[in-house]
Amino acid sequence: MHPARIQFPCPHIGLCVSDVTRSRRFFIEQLGFLPDSVIDLPGAASQKLLRLPTLESLHGEYLWREGFCLELLSYEGTGYTPHPRAPANALGLAGLTLETRELPEVLRRLHAAGAEVLTDRVLPGGGEPPRVACVRDPDGELFQLVSTGASSFGARRRDWWPSMPHLILTVSDLDRSVRFYRDVLGLLVEGETEVAGGPAVGLLELPEASFRQAALWKAGLCLLLREYRSPKALPKRGGGMNQLGFTHLSFNVHDLPGTLDAARRFGVEMMDDTAMVLDPTQPPVAVFLRDPDGQLIELLPL
Repeated sequence: MHPARIQFPCPHIGLCVSDVTRSRRFFIEQLGFLPDSVIDLPGAASQKLLRLPTLESLHGEYLWREGFCLELLSYEGTGYTPHPRAPANALGLAGLTLETRELPEVLRRLHAAGAEVLTDRVLPGGGEPPRVACVRDPDGELFQLVSTGASSFGARRRDWWPSMPHLILTVSDLDRSVRFYRDVLGLLVEGETEVAGGPAVGLLELPEASFRQAALWKAGLCLLLREYRSPKALPKRGGGMNQLGFTHLSFNVHDLPGTLDAARRFGVEMMDDTAMVLDPTQPPVAVFLRDPDGQLIELLPL
């Protein structure tokens, strides 16, 4: 852990991986993340929090890129369920978008390393240098790479990608989700827009898709909430904390009891049984709840 920090990085996005050494190398060597800190917790301390009763130990590694924090999670004692490979309009975390220089060279290195580059989701086509591409990490999670300065195909228009990097979360009711993340969890709204068709929609493998989206911020996390108008949203993609791929969003809050009360008033699913309590006279040190569409959210007190 960096000596200037006295707690683990937050906000962050959890990513369940089957081989943490392989994934660490992928994100550092191929996508330019920087290593930060490591956690190792015995199963007894985390079984309840993660709802994984056979968990023997948890290993986590934090990686940074441009203020965005990624938490690689691996486990002992519990198996992994496959990545869902759900379409873009399935509810839940749909992918992380990163900006990169020299995108053709990055894609060449990814090919050489055996990574999955989705050749049918590279723009533009016709032999021109790629400006936008989709790749998968070693366990199948989707990442979008956007070339620095890519002004065509909507790649840098604010109606597509308002800030870099950002995390896309598909929701069923944009107004409701904005209220939840803004009013309950304290994210700031950057802007809202509508998108209908256009060349870059091909990246979604949803021809002529149309959607509303809003960009929200908290610390280094830019969350892009996206509500599809056509085609309509599909059921939630996520599973348990041992499903490969993105698992949860994690936020620090100044007033954990107050935030939990606000979430209850909002009407989302509370997961009180996950609370990790170290001192019975103090609030939990970690607890999960779900957003209005069922996405796992971890709350940690400051």
